[in-house]
Amino acid sequence: MTTFNSLHFNQVLAYWKSVAKTGAPSPREFDFVMIPAALPDITFWELHEDGRIICRMAGTGVISRMKTDITGVDLRATTPANQGFDVLHDFKTMQSLPCGMYHMAHNQHPSGKIARLETLTLPIAPDRRSLPKFVCVNHMMETVGYDAEEGSDGLKFAKELEERKFVDLGWGVPSVKNAQQITG
Repeated sequence: MTTFNSLHFNQVLAYWKSVAKTGAPSPREFDFVMIPAALPDITFWELHEDGRIICRMAGTGVISRMKTDITGVDLRATTPANQGFDVLHDFKTMQSLPCGMYHMAHNQHPSGKIARLETLTLPIAPDRRSLPKFVCVNHMMETVGYDAEEGSDGLKFAKELEERKFVDLGWGVPSVKNAQQITG
């Protein structure tokens, strides 16, 4: 079992596994009410057919720390391309196996604050009427500085990446040279 810095990661992971029968749980099976302590630190993302990864919900803790509501933000538009990985590929991989993803990164908030945080992302299977979704549990560890750029809204996810690992949820992980594997 992997050790995370936030207890919410283990709670959400245990709940996800409890409702995952033959793969990722559907939106009807994964009930946010069952993980109330983690809700303030959760973001909920949706993968569109055109490759957009849109935030559909940001918890109150996330909004408070970032001083902005990221609901409606496209993750791909705010993640630098020079990190050595493709966010869209990672999300499609998490959906297809299914597997999870753990990141330790520096995000830049619109205020210019740069926060070091860890994120655990878990897939939610699409049902007949929905697109693939992803639950992210976020844990801000510390503020590492400020960097407000002129002419920018300042929002950058994974501005600096410390760690990126696929999490085996019981169906394996891809063999990727740029990502390590951890067992969940």
